[in-house]
Formats: sequence, C-alpha cells, structure tokens
Amino acid sequence: MFPFSQAEHRQPEPSSADISSFSFAEYGGAYRRELPGYVLRDFDAYVQEVLEICKTHGVKHPKELVLVTNPEPSFETLSRVQFLVDHILFIIQNKELPPESMEEQSYELPVPSDVRVDALDLGGTFVAVFSHTRKEDIVNHQGKIIDSFPLHAAVQDLKNIGGRAGYSVYRPLRGEPHAHSFHYNGQILGNPEGYSAGYLYAIGGKPLLLAQSPGEKMKVLRVDGSLVGKEDGYEEIRQHQLFDVKGKFFFFWRSKHGKMHLNLDGEEKGDVQGYDNVLCSFLADTREDHIIAPLVSPTMTACVAQAQNGLWYPLRFNGEPFGDPEGYEKVYIDFYCNYRHYLATKGENQWCIGENGTVYKNYQELAAAFKTTSVKESLHQDADSENWIMQKGEKTFSVDESYFVTSPPDVHVFWMRDAPIHAMKVGKYYYVNHGKTKLLGPFANLFALRPIDDDHFSLLALEGKVGADRLEDEKRTLVKKVIDLDVLLAEKEAAADVL
Repeated sequence: MFPFSQAEHRQPEPSSADISSFSFAEYGGAYRRELPGYVLRDFDAYVQEVLEICKTHGVKHPKELVLVTNPEPSFETLSRVQFLVDHILFIIQNKELPPESMEEQSYELPVPSDVRVDALDLGGTFVAVFSHTRKEDIVNHQGKIIDSFPLHAAVQDLKNIGGRAGYSVYRPLRGEPHAHSFHYNGQILGNPEGYSAGYLYAIGGKPLLLAQSPGEKMKVLRVDGSLVGKEDGYEEIRQHQLFDVKGKFFFFWRSKHGKMHLNLDGEEKGDVQGYDNVLCSFLADTREDHIIAPLVSPTMTACVAQAQNGLWYPLRFNGEPFGDPEGYEKVYIDFYCNYRHYLATKGENQWCIGENGTVYKNYQELAAAFKTTSVKESLHQDADSENWIMQKGEKTFSVDESYFVTSPPDVHVFWMRDAPIHAMKVGKYYYVNHGKTKLLGPFANLFALRPIDDDHFSLLALEGKVGADRLEDEKRTLVKKVIDLDVLLAEKEAAADVL
C-alpha cells in the first residue's frame, strides 16, 4: 500500500498499490522491457511525473513524501501521486493501459446539428461517433476527438472492451483488398494495412480478432497480432461469432469436408473428426430472454451435435458429452412456459435439456428448476397476448410489445423496487419507465440503460427538442446520467400531489 499512514490528517483514499519494490530511478529496467510498445508513452509519462514531484520535495521515492515537512506536500499532490502510482502498478501487472475512469458520473456533451450520432457506454464514461458528411469522428465524453476517418469510411461494431472502446472501420472502396481495419485504445490491431473481412470481439475484457486477409482463410488473432488456433485458418466459422466462456473464446467451424468442429481457446474439443450437424440455441442474443453467451459457465450447454453414427449428443463447452451416453435419436429446439431448451427423444421417451447443462425428465421439472434456481432477469414474449412478459422468479410484468425497446444491446431490462426498469418508444421518442410509471424522457435516441446497484441505474441518451420534424435541426445533447431511483420516484410522487 502507498504508505500515507504518517500523514493521516491529509490522507487520500487508501490505495492497494505496492510500490515498495519499484525503483523509480531505474524504471527503464526489467519492468519496462516487459511492456508492450503501445503502453510505453503513458507509462513513461506517469513515471516521469512521479520523479518530478519527488525531485521538487527532495526525495528519491514517493513513499518518502509523507516524511517531508518543508515544504509539506499538499493533499492534492499526494492524491496525484497516488493516482500515478495506481496507474503505474496497473500497467506493470496487466501489461496494458488502465481504463480512463470506471467511476459512475453524469456528463453532458453538445452534439453538432449536422451529424448522425452513435454512442457507447464505457461504464464510467462514454465515447461517441459523430458522422459528418465527409468524415467520421470518434470523440470522448469531453468532446475531444480521439480518432478520425475520411470520406467513405464507416465506423462499425462499437464495443466496450475492458472499459475502453473497440471498433472496426470499413472503407468500401472499389478494388480495395484491405477494406476492414480494427481499432482499440488508440492502436490498430493486427495488420496495419487491414483485412478483406473480419470481426472484433471482447473476450475476457480484451479484444480478439477474427480476420481474413486477401486469398487466405479466417484466422483468430489476439491484441498483439499473434495467431491462436490453426495457423492456416478456418474454412468457415459458424455465424462468424465467437463467444466468451469465462475469458476463453468458443466457436464452431466447418471443414471443407462439411464436418462441424468445436473450438475452445484455439483447441479442438469433442470429436476431433467433427460432427455432421450442430444445433446451437442458447448462444444467440435474441433479446427475447437475454440468454447471452458472454461469461457463460464451462459446465453449461454449448450445443447439441449429431455424431457420425446419426445420434445426437448434448455437449458442454469443453466438448464433454452429458445425458444419455448412448445419445438421442432426435433433438429439437423447443419452448415451454417461455423457457427455451432442447427436446431430446428416443423411442417414445423424451427429455428436456436446459441451458444450465442439466437433463430434465419432463417439462414440469424443467419449469420448476428454472423458477427456483434462475437468478437472472428474463424477458419473454407471450404469443397468446402479443405482449412482452418481464419476469424475475415468480414476479411478472406485462407491457404492450409495440412500445417495448429491444435494441441496441446495451439497453437492458432490470428490476428495482419490485418492478422492471425498461425502455419504451412512443412515436419517434424514447422513454424510461419503472413498471407503469414514466420516469425519464423523451429522448431522441437511447444508447444504454443498465443497473449500477440496488438503488441506482445509468443511461446514455440523446436529448432533443420534442415535436421537431427533423432531428438535424434540433439543439441536441448527449447525456450520461446516473439516476437515484428513490429520489426520482419521490419527485414524481411530489409532482403528482401538486397536480
């Protein structure tokens, strides 16, 4: 810990950083040699600033600052040194730059009237894409341009990767073999010339690239450009999607012989000879029930695969089969009481295979298990009433489907005070509701809505003038707001009493 104990009257918040063994005078030694090149500029700047502060107060190491009395370091100086030390230690331990800020705060950013806007919530802060007529700018929460691309470039696939923005840039120029480039934290991933096709993913809080160079197969690349898995690449990757399994990536790929293969973190799993067919239901983000692949457990159901003997086997992410060791004759994707599962049959017998990697004897056992063990909020469509049913355990809430907002993926449904927080779209404007109570809005667009704790949630939205025919003519502001639900409900109740 950064030892401020001898100056408790001016002590900032405690730090977990341990700098006792770090030699600031010889920072260019082993620590620096182990760091990737793209972090060195910031690392050097942090260390140099610490050295300058130490020099000003006549010491060689920041841990000695608490002993100085003339001149005594100010609270602001000690806070700044602590900030720098925390960042230095983060870089040494993680071999990457720390996120800009993960503290939840509210921000406002004016938006030019002549641009289209996309925005990404990064937790503490946000970034936005301003699409002008002849260029695309990526700006931070302070409006500073952190990247810019010329005419005909399109910024796509914004992702929050460990508190930093990742994105791809597509340049649809005729005859251009390297139309796609991939960007993260101020650096270009992989080949700086770009790729003919590719996709950017967030796996374990770090970027992973599925990219194809002209005339080559798809390959999996880490942030430093190193290959993972088959060096010659893969013929066809199922749905061009990779999934996060506790920080490891998982995907299906099809060989030139038509066989389906399972791959976990670059290693083939299950039958290395492949499978005739694969059913994958639980991995897709359908927005109906928020069954999303990131951070799933390795023991959960990855898929159901048809082996070369014609029988079907449910498989975990490590390729391990479970259930009947002799397999099943037929498998279907099925629903019961809004619970998605596989229905496996053999003769006249049938079983339900749940996403949690369990085989249930019947529908009732499946439904009972989900009601008692499920801890995540879910959202289901009731086909009979054409309503969306939001459910948490035994609690349900219904809303007309014509008003429910199911996209973008950062707009979540979650429960607070026994009712769901959810987004509504009425006409061209967005609102945020708590059950039947309208909390916030109208917004010209809504980019993120997510819980922080039991009492607070945050949103990222574009505020605009209601009633205008053209959003381009409005005075618009991009806002990141942290909302205290109790305060907001009290304000709503007070306003209702006045009326």
